Amino acid sequence: MPLWPASVALAKPDTGDEAEATGNGSPLVGGRKWHWASYVTRPTMTIYRPKGRNTGATMLVLPGGGFYAVATDLEGTEICDWVVTKGMTCVML
Repeated sequence: MPLWPASVALAKPDTGDEAEATGNGSPLVGGRKWHWASYVTRPTMTIYRPKGRNTGATMLVLPGGGFYAVATDLEGTEICDWVVTKGMTCVML
């Protein structure tokens, strides 16, 4: 889900007219490609809920990288997949 509505005006990013993009990165990490998002100007929040036991705790995950590229799986979804097995909700930005 978007962090703010599309009707919110944004200042032009420092990168100019680079478009947001997603894909599989290289070089390989741990012998495999990694998923990335780049030039993110409209960030989203994804909520992962535990199946079964819920401890009531929530962990916020902010994948590593920067404005140019954010590692969405290695430092995002993989962490959330583990967190929900422990009975916690995980929120990834």
